[in-house]
Amino acid sequence: MWNGLENGTAYSVRVRANNLAPDPSDWGEYSAEEIPAGLPDVPETPSAVRAADSPLNGGSIDVSWKAPFENGDAIKGYTLQRYKNGSRDGAALSLTATSHQATGLDNESSYTFTVTAENKAGRTAESAASAAVVPYGRPEAPPRPSVQNVGGGGQDSGIPRVSWGAADANGSPITKYTVTASPGGAKKDVDGTSVDFTGLPAGNYTFTVTATNKGGTSTSSPASGSISAYGKPSEPGVSVSRLSATSGRFSISAPSSNGGNGVSRYNWQIEGGSSGSGQTVDVGNDYDQTFRLRAQACNAAGCGPWSGWATHRTDPRPVPPTIWVTRGPGKATGSWGDCQNTSVCTVFRVNANATFPSGTYTFACYYDGNRIGSFTWTEHLSAGGYVDLGCILGNPYGTRATAKVYVTISPAPSGIVVEHRDWPIR
Repeated sequence: MWNGLENGTAYSVRVRANNLAPDPSDWGEYSAEEIPAGLPDVPETPSAVRAADSPLNGGSIDVSWKAPFENGDAIKGYTLQRYKNGSRDGAALSLTATSHQATGLDNESSYTFTVTAENKAGRTAESAASAAVVPYGRPEAPPRPSVQNVGGGGQDSGIPRVSWGAADANGSPITKYTVTASPGGAKKDVDGTSVDFTGLPAGNYTFTVTATNKGGTSTSSPASGSISAYGKPSEPGVSVSRLSATSGRFSISAPSSNGGNGVSRYNWQIEGGSSGSGQTVDVGNDYDQTFRLRAQACNAAGCGPWSGWATHRTDPRPVPPTIWVTRGPGKATGSWGDCQNTSVCTVFRVNANATFPSGTYTFACYYDGNRIGSFTWTEHLSAGGYVDLGCILGNPYGTRATAKVYVTISPAPSGIVVEHRDWPIR
């Protein structure tokens, strides 16, 4: 036996004999070559990954490793041992390649793998175990969803609520469900197993659900039953009409869209005032009043947006009929009085504004509460016009002070205002 030979190097030997004779024999023929070898190195930790082409239900893992150092003799094979959830799973596989796809695995279990290498010197110990891999697949299709209109609890009853059972995750947690409405194709992604499907135009709909995990997206569930979706009405119209000088009426008309469900009520609000329901609202009881009203329409889904503010103003308060006195033409009192200077003494001119009711009236003349003479004058006075009476007044206080002059009128028009005005000194 020779020690210290180099593995992988070919060696041959020859022999000659020695005895007591002084010379040995001739050398014999060389032997056939022999190559010494040792065990290969233990393989490095294998790589294990979920198979990229794993089918819908998963269950496949790709395992690969590097060929180790041969140590003098070519590796003639490998053994691949599988472990399931930490325990040996079946017999080791004999392989010649450095990769293998393990199939038919449980898609919800964890697998690791070890490798040994073998040459003529024998078989190595097991490599370190690969990283643990779960051969998950895409989720199964969710079960057929159920659907109902949401009601109560402050929710809008026209919104479809779609619910379904959890899908089989096939080894990887489900990250989302996608709900699709038909017709239209509107979609909502959710984490749970129900969704209130808001934002649909009014109409009839069915719904399908898919589940997604790291493995991909499932096929669609069967379609739900059909359900009617509806929403709140749009804003109603508000118009204004005049009932009288001191009153008006707001009229509320139907909205352009009832949201797919009939309007059951109209609400209204008066700015800074009352509120109620109905389609007509009468307002006003005086002149110079302003009212602003808005309205909303309601149905089974709730109440829609408020309309804009509509405004009604009652008529301005009329200017009351008014009369007042100014100086008229100069005139002396003659023999029945003491006012003779016509540059100072003038008649009473009675003026009327535009709202004064034209007609024939009887007048008496006054200054500062003092009646001028005992006569009355019956004259016709027109709206916006004037009439000169026969009463005459000069400067009752000389140049010391100005008097206030006015007349009485009979019959007195309703709401008449008789102004007391200064009588200019002359």
